Amino acid sequence: MICFGMVTTARSRHYTGPALASFFRHTVMATDDRFLLIDNDGDFEMPDGFSRVELIRRDRPRRFASNVNFAIEQASHSNADVVFLNNDIVFTPGWLAPLMNGNTAILVPMSNQQVPYQRGGLNLHFTMDWVDYAGREDELSAIVKDHQANPQFCGRYVSVLHLSFFCFRLPRQIYGAVGLFDEGFGIGGGEDIDYRIRAHLAGFGVGMAAESYLLHFMGKSTWRGGETIEQMKARDSVYQLYFRAKWGSDLANIFLFGPDSMKHTAALGLDNMIKTGDFRGLICCCLARRSALEAAAPATSVMGRVG
Repeated sequence: MICFGMVTTARSRHYTGPALASFFRHTVMATDDRFLLIDNDGDFEMPDGFSRVELIRRDRPRRFASNVNFAIEQASHSNADVVFLNNDIVFTPGWLAPLMNGNTAILVPMSNQQVPYQRGGLNLHFTMDWVDYAGREDELSAIVKDHQANPQFCGRYVSVLHLSFFCFRLPRQIYGAVGLFDEGFGIGGGEDIDYRIRAHLAGFGVGMAAESYLLHFMGKSTWRGGETIEQMKARDSVYQLYFRAKWGSDLANIFLFGPDSMKHTAALGLDNMIKTGDFRGLICCCLARRSALEAAAPATSVMGRVG
């Protein structure tokens, strides 16, 4: 059984209808599966034709982590897996099946953020708007068909260091062991990285199901959805400070700041762990280093006062 969860916000509401339409066009739901649409701002008008959708209006706007936790709690009542979805997505044929392979890893599809494509008038690139896609459904279908047939992606599962939970399958075995998302990161940012770290430490994998490919417009509820520069900076500051306090500077530098992560792991002598995908080993080494530095700090202070 699967409990699907999706959040719609005031900033991104015009993406929700098309997301629902493409989801139900390309997803076969079992009789006991559920689809929860969480109306975060209480202003979404449910279009006709989606009888399987359970519209959830919460008592007040909630953070990303809180909404994921709501879906996890709902899923746990029936021992179901969770598949949590952004609403700024176009779902494609065959997208779900690769995510359902096994129960020991959190799996995320590929998207235009990882692999860009161009076909006819459709140019799939990192940041897109609806106008870039509208009317080009056939081109996207052709792109996905070629992607799924490519031996580089067909049947492959890839471990990567930086991975956004824009769409992810969370098996019940994993949330049963790892628990809920940490809601201390603020409005949004960092909570998915935190959960990945906790999953790795618990012995589970996290990676991409490369055969699954979605169109993701990205950031439509936050930095590309009307959030001001000041709001973005404030949101980033909250989750980065919280992450650093929880996991230490080494893991913050490695997981939060992608372009410089390899420089930091190389400086620590841990770059080979990145290359081999030993993220659990990497995390454990950084945590051990943090503990050693914290243990040494009082002794250094005492020696300084004596000298």
